[in-house]
Amino acid sequence: MDINYDDKSVSALTCIRFHGLTVYCSVTWTNHIDLLTKKLSSTCVLICNIKPYLSLPTLKMIYHSLFHFIMSYGIMFWETHHTAV
Repeated sequence: MDINYDDKSVSALTCIRFHGLTVYCSVTWTNHIDLLTKKLSSTCVLICNIKPYLSLPTLKMIYHSLFHFIMSYGIMFWETHHTAV
């Protein structure tokens, strides 16, 4: 759908990436979850591959710096947006 303004046509966006978050006009989670799944899957493979070589405290540090960060990043935005709708 195009938007006309001042005799110019501008294409409307269906989504936008903002600070690592993918926000869609339909405000669905599907595409954002797909992106998270890919990132988390890669992180799981990495952690599984390095597990035999590192101590538990080091693995926990890697988990929190990678996996947990990906999972929790932007959660405040989604909660705020969900309650505002």
